[in-house]
Amino acid sequence: MTYNALVLILSLYNDKEDHVPMTYYCYGDKKFSGRQTNEAATKLTLSECDIKKLVCITSKETLTEIKNDLGDLTTYDYFKKEIADFCTEHNISMPEFVQIRDFCEADNNYKPTTKLLDDVLKELKDYNVYIDTTGGGRDASVLIQLLVKYMENFGRRPQRAWYSSFKDKNIHDVTDSYRVMDLIDAMGTFNTTGISKGLAELAAVKNKALNDAINAIDKFSDEIHLNKIDNIEETLTEMNNCFNKVIGSDDPAELNNTEYMFKAIIPELQKGLFPNNKADIPDIIDWCIRNNMLQQSLTIATERIPRYLFEDMGLVKCIGDKAALLKEKKTYEDEYYHLFYTKMLTATDIFRAEANNKKKEFIQQYLNGKLKNNREFWKEFETLTYGLPKRNLDHKTIFNHLCEKGSSAFGKRIDVIKSLIGSGANTYEKLADAYANHKKKELADLLGYPELARKSENDSLNNKFLLVDSMDSCKQNDFEIAEGQLELFKKIAVGYLYIKAKRNQVNHSGDDTDMRNIQMILEKYGYSAQPDSITDNIQKFTSLLRANP
Repeated sequence: MTYNALVLILSLYNDKEDHVPMTYYCYGDKKFSGRQTNEAATKLTLSECDIKKLVCITSKETLTEIKNDLGDLTTYDYFKKEIADFCTEHNISMPEFVQIRDFCEADNNYKPTTKLLDDVLKELKDYNVYIDTTGGGRDASVLIQLLVKYMENFGRRPQRAWYSSFKDKNIHDVTDSYRVMDLIDAMGTFNTTGISKGLAELAAVKNKALNDAINAIDKFSDEIHLNKIDNIEETLTEMNNCFNKVIGSDDPAELNNTEYMFKAIIPELQKGLFPNNKADIPDIIDWCIRNNMLQQSLTIATERIPRYLFEDMGLVKCIGDKAALLKEKKTYEDEYYHLFYTKMLTATDIFRAEANNKKKEFIQQYLNGKLKNNREFWKEFETLTYGLPKRNLDHKTIFNHLCEKGSSAFGKRIDVIKSLIGSGANTYEKLADAYANHKKKELADLLGYPELARKSENDSLNNKFLLVDSMDSCKQNDFEIAEGQLELFKKIAVGYLYIKAKRNQVNHSGDDTDMRNIQMILEKYGYSAQPDSITDNIQKFTSLLRANP
């Protein structure tokens, strides 16, 4: 069985003034008298609740100073006598008085606050707690607030709190004031961690607009922490619409203090989540980053940015047979993720089986110096090598030479190739065979391009970085980039692949994506390959998403 306890800070009776019993009113008709500050609120609590224990925080003065106006009693003795008389008069069981001194008896110095709070908490264990906030010195309100927070950390939230106002002679229920503090804490927790636990309980609202807003916040919180973001756009839109309804509504008289405060917090919360008053994926990614939710930001970016590029930004569109492209989509994949990551950013075209014989014949003749003036072969070459990754001479690769148009520098080009891959027809034949027959590792070894020799398939992340870097046209097979926006697309695609790689590393410790292999590409497009640059890189990425193609 749980019992009730009342806790208060006892005020020192001031005998310098002509005190007579004052009458305090509550609920309009109930009235309680008292000469000492704490009397009225204590009597109200005793009359309404079955209080078994009264925890009285006392100072040295309340225990030792004799007050003539109180019949030569100390403040504490007088207060205890008045409460006993009140209980007898109203047939109320006298509560157990527990005295908690705010000073150390050994040296009369103030007791450390943490020790004082701990002493109080021990007495309140397993009790429902009620508080009289009227008494104490000027710092009493701070002590009471600390006490409330301290108790809440151990699962004991105050049931009711009272304050006797000397000014208007009323006893006010101030429980809402502590609920408001709890609400502010809860909203702060949500705004910095995305966790909304307990928000609905704290607000306890009856107002429909506020209740809908709380439900929308809880739904969003659950989805991002479970990484369940299939419908995140709809959830965000719903939450923003609820915020707008709250902000645009009148202040009905029935709102309590907690509800008023919740309504006041909503505009600031909306400003952080929806700075442009609309559901926007880049804004939510930034919000997650600001609030140290790295995994959530990586997940949302990986799963939802492809749709954003197609639908919201209009940077990319599918010009091929969409149904055919989606035929191999896994059931759990978003269709735009499949189109963008699996299809558009595939590197398999580099090694596709079709036209193998033409490729082999072409490379053999090219390397044997027979294509110097053959325009048909150069035209065929451009078709066959569409989308082929290429890098510049500084990084010792031959792909850029293979992709150069014209033949004026043909002899010099052959010399460069020989210096890179060695001399002799045997090497050339190996190169041609590896290129034509999908011998990826052999090709990588021959070209001195170790990152192509990864054990994963041709559409590995590393190859996708290389593919994006090689793009030189807005038309990419079944997809088309907005006119004039190729460079913007490449910056965004490189950023996306970086985020994808980081997400893999977070979710799968065994992921072997090595950022050092793509350092040049990252830096070329404004990103950093340094391990501690992830936050800056994501923010650069989201800033690019706000461009207007």
